[in-house]
Amino acid sequence: MRANFILDQIFAAPIEGEVFLRLAGSERLPLTAGQLWLGVSDPLSELLPTALYPAMDEEGQWYLAGSIPSEWQPGDRLNLRGPVGRGFTLPRTSRRVACVSLDERMYYLSPLMRQAFLQAAEVVYCGPPTPIRLPPWVEMFTLDQWQEWWEWAEYIAVQGSLLAVGTFFNRLAEKFLPDSRRVPIEVLIHSQIPCGGMAECGVCAVPTRRKWLLICRNGAVFDGYQLDWSVIEG
Repeated sequence: MRANFILDQIFAAPIEGEVFLRLAGSERLPLTAGQLWLGVSDPLSELLPTALYPAMDEEGQWYLAGSIPSEWQPGDRLNLRGPVGRGFTLPRTSRRVACVSLDERMYYLSPLMRQAFLQAAEVVYCGPPTPIRLPPWVEMFTLDQWQEWWEWAEYIAVQGSLLAVGTFFNRLAEKFLPDSRRVPIEVLIHSQIPCGGMAECGVCAVPTRRKWLLICRNGAVFDGYQLDWSVIEG
């Protein structure tokens, strides 16, 4: 879909250079966890769109998060296109959900945590300490404590850069193969999208077992079993 919205508020995010955007009338957006949206404020001066992802605060309020042009200001009109590709697909039957963030962008996983809670699932967060307060129903683990939840989880969502995620799964494979557990594993790859999906420049390419896929075309969430970590150094 394509739609215009007014930028209502802009907040600083925990990651330097990223912000949270609150849009007037955002309830019209069909937002779900892990989706990729492309936004343009001034088509005359912005040659390429900006990548934005749904985020959520502890009260369940939706935002869009990302690194935006410095010219964007509250009151500006924002043209959004999306969602691009797929987001997270949490099975309705999952009752033990693990959300793994490999950097401080855990807010990309917040909508998924809320969705899991609303379907009566237990939720654990595994990642670095976050300045964003986690809901009381989320149990927290460090990245070194992955063995505490790995065998427990019925669904696993991971968020991070391509290198960070590749390193995580390659190290995990040293203990046991992820394929040994056929619980759903979905991975949100956070990447720069310099061409905004208009040129297929390849910067956001992700290796799968059959071919390379582009985040700007296929979205940022991938089946963890289909990704080829062997070609990623780290």
